[in-house]
Amino acid sequence: MRVVQGTIVKTLLEFTDPDSGDPADPVDVIVWIWQPGTALTGPADTELRYSLSQITRKEQGAYLAPIDTSPAHGVLSAEVEGTGTNAIVERFTINVTPRLAADAP
Repeated sequence: MRVVQGTIVKTLLEFTDPDSGDPADPVDVIVWIWQPGTALTGPADTELRYSLSQITRKEQGAYLAPIDTSPAHGVLSAEVEGTGTNAIVERFTINVTPRLAADAP
């Protein structure tokens, strides 16, 4: 996914029951974000914690969570975890291009 720096990205997060593979709702959602150039082995630069009331439920096990791309341009790496009985970890990246400065008059 490629977006312009400063865009709020509504990211689809999908959760499944680890035993059955069926879509399942987590208790809470945690999103960790690493800025460009930081190692995924170290602590995340940003930690976003969402209760289910803070994100948009599309259907069973599928949610849209906002991620702000303002801090930096480059490839942001993210890891998502659903807490509770449906703790599934998913990783994804967002390619953020720099916002161009407005032309001077």
